[in-house]
Amino acid sequence: MHTQYHTLLRSLLLLGSCFLLLNSRMQAQGWQRWHGGPGNERGFALRVLPNGDLVTVGSVADTSGTDTDVFFLKTDSLGQQPQTNQWGLPAVDESALSLWPTGANQWMAFGIQRQTGSFSAMADIQMLHLDADGALLDSWTYPAKTLFDAEKWGNDYLLLGGKMLPDGNNDFIPQFLAQKTTATGGIQFTKVLEYGLYSRAETATVLPNNEVLAAGSAFNLPNLDDLVVVRLSNFGDSLDSWLLPMPRSQRPAKLIQVQGGHYLLIGTDGVGDPDQRDPMVVAFNDQLDTLWTRTISLPGLQQVYDALETANGDIVLAGEHIPEGSVSRDGFLARVSAQGDLLWFRTYGGLKGDICWDVEPSADGNGFIIAGQTASFSTKGDLQAWLIHTDALGFAWSNHVAGRVIRDEIEDCVENAGEPGMAGWLVTASGEPGAVYTLTDSMGEYSIGLDTGVWFVSVLPPSAYWSPCEDSIQMDILQPGDTLYADFPVQAVYECPLLDVDVSVPFLRRCHENTYSVRYYNYGTAPAPDAWISVELDPYLSPVSSTLPYTQMGDTLWFQVGTVPELSGGSFQLTVLLDCDSTVLGQTHCAEAHIYPDSLCFGFSPEWDGSSLEVNGYCAGDSVVLTISNVGLDMQQAVEYIIVEDVIIFKLATLQLGGGQDTTFVLYPDGATVTIIVNQAPGHPGNSTPTLVIEGCGDFPFSTGYSFQFPQNDGNFSTDIECRQNIGSFDPNDKTGLPLGVGEDHIIAQGITLEYLIRFQNTGTDTAFRVEIRDTISGYLDLATLKEGASSHPYQLKISEFGILSFLFDPIALPDSGANEFASQGFVKYRIAMKNNLLPGTEIINSAAIYFDQNTPVITNKTLHTIGNPYESLLTTQQNPVNTNTTASGALKIVPNPTNGNALVSLTRPFQREGASLRVLDATGRIVMEKEEVILLEEETCTLNLITLPAGLYLIQWVDKHKTIITQGKVVKL
Repeated sequence: MHTQYHTLLRSLLLLGSCFLLLNSRMQAQGWQRWHGGPGNERGFALRVLPNGDLVTVGSVADTSGTDTDVFFLKTDSLGQQPQTNQWGLPAVDESALSLWPTGANQWMAFGIQRQTGSFSAMADIQMLHLDADGALLDSWTYPAKTLFDAEKWGNDYLLLGGKMLPDGNNDFIPQFLAQKTTATGGIQFTKVLEYGLYSRAETATVLPNNEVLAAGSAFNLPNLDDLVVVRLSNFGDSLDSWLLPMPRSQRPAKLIQVQGGHYLLIGTDGVGDPDQRDPMVVAFNDQLDTLWTRTISLPGLQQVYDALETANGDIVLAGEHIPEGSVSRDGFLARVSAQGDLLWFRTYGGLKGDICWDVEPSADGNGFIIAGQTASFSTKGDLQAWLIHTDALGFAWSNHVAGRVIRDEIEDCVENAGEPGMAGWLVTASGEPGAVYTLTDSMGEYSIGLDTGVWFVSVLPPSAYWSPCEDSIQMDILQPGDTLYADFPVQAVYECPLLDVDVSVPFLRRCHENTYSVRYYNYGTAPAPDAWISVELDPYLSPVSSTLPYTQMGDTLWFQVGTVPELSGGSFQLTVLLDCDSTVLGQTHCAEAHIYPDSLCFGFSPEWDGSSLEVNGYCAGDSVVLTISNVGLDMQQAVEYIIVEDVIIFKLATLQLGGGQDTTFVLYPDGATVTIIVNQAPGHPGNSTPTLVIEGCGDFPFSTGYSFQFPQNDGNFSTDIECRQNIGSFDPNDKTGLPLGVGEDHIIAQGITLEYLIRFQNTGTDTAFRVEIRDTISGYLDLATLKEGASSHPYQLKISEFGILSFLFDPIALPDSGANEFASQGFVKYRIAMKNNLLPGTEIINSAAIYFDQNTPVITNKTLHTIGNPYESLLTTQQNPVNTNTTASGALKIVPNPTNGNALVSLTRPFQREGASLRVLDATGRIVMEKEEVILLEEETCTLNLITLPAGLYLIQWVDKHKTIITQGKVVKL
């Protein structure tokens, strides 16, 4: 059982120092993970898959030390969800040192084996064919040879090591070995070169002409290892060689042909020196002439095991570091310039001994992944395979805050036996650099990696019906390697259900069946008995089938879902047919879901006056009738409302209604989309903003696409409105953020909750058994407000420390689109609010990466929202309503529209006004043309010549002699 902490807790467990440079700030997109069982695991070789998943091979030894096997570890891109395997023969020690993908979602691993307990240098090379999960498919052994590395050479492999030869003292010594082997284990050639007393090949690079440069070391008296480079032909002929004697012993780790065309041999200078060992870089050209050498002098002792070239030509080195005066060792990562000058040096680990064996670029190219071994962080006191993700500057985390979120059923703010953990709750740690997040697991436990500093850890309940005993707990992380613990008992504020519903459809195709997914969840503290869900369908949608029985009443379907326990939910699917004959391409269709019971348990705000406004409307031929009603008590103050026609404001004013009163507006939109938005009185319960959109009323063709500029009135838990335009074809992997906002910059108001829909489709040639969507949340969005929506398939949600959402569909068995176009598709939806007090002009940009199995991700489009006042981005025409209290004036009719030049302007119904004039305004509201003394009677027209105006959208207004707008219309100039 965890100890309870409700004030500052300092753990007694000190894991030791980790970083030399710990000013990482929140830019360090890193983590550290360690995996293994009861034995000693090491990760010697690492591969990063295109989707970011990690595969590591090495060795695992039992705790008695009597047997060592090949160890295989596969994780997701965050180093989590480990899958392990091991393989070995009895009484034989095996380890894997190199790993290459075969191109068939399988692996070829290379290592060595020797008899368990043997003190002889004799060893055999082992080549292992493994499946995607590390299970052995085939193996080959090459006796009397040892291995240091293996390189891919076309479809073959080059094994680098030493041929074991008798030393005359009943033992064996290696000599430089390069062996070319086929993928089926056949030997193409074996090249053995003898240098000095003994030698070995340790690294190589394949040249564009299919030759190879192989590098190693040769031991010569007096007790020095010199560098050796050999050029080999495709048939194993030795074409050239180079020996570089230096004052101290050198061991190469990596040979790289760099961007300049020359070569860098990276390794260790001073091998075996008890006082100084340092990284070294040797540059040479194609003729094997030395260009320069660098020894990077650092405090303590360093041994280099791997290196890589970055996109800008720098070199990153990985290995082990023994601090001055220490008998332990840390892993290290260093970056040097293309000229060998040190740029930075980072160490990782603790007090018990840690090594970085291999380094690879991260899948996104913005950092590095390291594989190694750790004793410092193992909870079992043994070695474990170690994975580190750093940013481009080498920063990662080593500190952790861990604990448990518990339901405090006894309400004493301590954990008692039997009190359950709260699974899937969001925990955050906030400090000067920012905030990091995680979700609790099935037991309610959490762990967050942090930098040193002062942090405030808190749990974020899913609704206001829950409250933790403490809002936050301060954690002072004073040195690297700390692990602190804090538990959070949470209590019910109200014993009451709080039901949420979401209805979603990825797309709507005319003349086809389309499937809605409905998700419901109880965020409250008590079960919801006898719950019902109503789904009101667009008139052009007809129900076909459902996975849950329903009762139909007009356009509304009723679903009985029964009792919904607290913090639990369910889902069902509804298939509908979208009408062919009465719809047009691009038309918007909406479905509204409501879940019952929908009553709220918390008290009302004293600021609320008891009023409650509703909006209703309908299309009556060529007119739109809108009504705002107060179904509550008398309003004590006026509230604002707005009426918009496409992108034009027709009315922005206030109203104040008594209880039971209403007001009506009649518009003649001439095919434009009409939107009305009304604010509720301050303190109104819930999150209601009555909104109504009417599309397709008036002349044909009517405007489309304007229904998504503003949020729907579905801010309350119990209601969700899903509106989609029907389509002909679509991009199968995309992301949409609603509301879309106004204009090209997608202007939205501060405080809006955004709804994101991510669609995916398997357009490959085979079934996808695993789909993962990774969505890096913008820093301007508040993860504490995240609410999951409906989805096409079940998934598991994970949140990384840095706000990366992972929607994992595994298993899914998504067929390819050629085999089953409908079943090849899927989607997921979620809602999230923006952070408070964002500055005008702030851009919220988002995209997602979709991974199908182990393939390179499909990157969606980027969504854009810009903070501002969306009303200011609309065309403003007047402060008075077009029509109020059912007294309507005629709307302008403009033909042809669009026009290349002349336009005929008339009224849709007769109206006369002396001294009236027509004026033309551009998109900025500037008057660009005016025609005086225009009298429009029934069947009379006025000609406007627009030929001199630039192409674009124009507003035509008929105004009286006082310049008051009588009516207006829009025209597009081609």
